[in-house]
Amino acid sequence: MTNPKYAAFTALDPFFDMYSGMFDASATAARQQWGSQGIYIGETSYFNGLEKLPDDIASEMQDLYLLRKPWDQRSERFKEFALNKHPHSSRWNWMQAGEWKNGRYVITERGFGPYGAVNHIFGSTAKIAYYYWRRYEFTRDAA
Repeated sequence: MTNPKYAAFTALDPFFDMYSGMFDASATAARQQWGSQGIYIGETSYFNGLEKLPDDIASEMQDLYLLRKPWDQRSERFKEFALNKHPHSSRWNWMQAGEWKNGRYVITERGFGPYGAVNHIFGSTAKIAYYYWRRYEFTRDAA
């Protein structure tokens, strides 16, 4: 008979499968968005991680989000690229909402530059790493 404690723990396999499956996208996001090594898992993200950005958008995003470039100096290309992004994604959470005006989608910003409710939160990545550590402590499965 399977150990009931371990059987209950395997109920979390989909959680670990999802985050392991987005590892490469999370490594790309860390490099592109923050200029860092390792991984970045946004507070709000899709099941497969954050999208890979065009190099020019990634470079500008990094400068904007790390406050090396004033928010009001965003390029038209960056603004246009953001138009079809979801405001609940941590990367684009500086957008509050949007609406159609004269056949064009117009974004309403939160009014705090690159800051939104979740785009500069890094605790999620640490919390997920903690869950992996706890799983290892329990199973001793290094894989």
